[in-house]
Amino acid sequence: MRYDLIHPEEVPSLIGRVRRGYIQQKVQQGSWEAADAEAAAEEELGALFPGGALLDGHEVYLLRGESQPESAEPLGHLWIGVLRQMPGTLYMFDLEIREEARGRGIGQAAMVFAEQRARALNCRSVALHVFGGNTVAIDLYGSLGYQVIDLNMKKNLAD
Repeated sequence: MRYDLIHPEEVPSLIGRVRRGYIQQKVQQGSWEAADAEAAAEEELGALFPGGALLDGHEVYLLRGESQPESAEPLGHLWIGVLRQMPGTLYMFDLEIREEARGRGIGQAAMVFAEQRARALNCRSVALHVFGGNTVAIDLYGSLGYQVIDLNMKKNLAD
């Protein structure tokens, strides 16, 4: 597996992919109404990509196979950054594996890479958020030793 740092000119495309996935998950999980999702995503992601650029201390890696050329569509991406609010913690903002590349150990390898980056940055922990319905990711993180530290729950009531 190869982890190529994203080029600045690729960031707008990344923002679009992250926005689409984020909106989809938030609407599916019932966190946002579909009509309000675009504005809510714009507000949240705008703070994370000021002026359309990565925040200082954030890194985005495009995931590619060893022999895959840089010009080829990546298999996915990993977005990490050190949190000011949680000193010593590397936060995984997003890990996305293209659907056709899933089930091949790419996500697990990316998680191990994130942990290596955390150690290189003198972080003592890695934290992340996962949507409750994403059982594949929840199982992956659990198999790697990640533990739930916060849990939000919701019950939809009939009209």
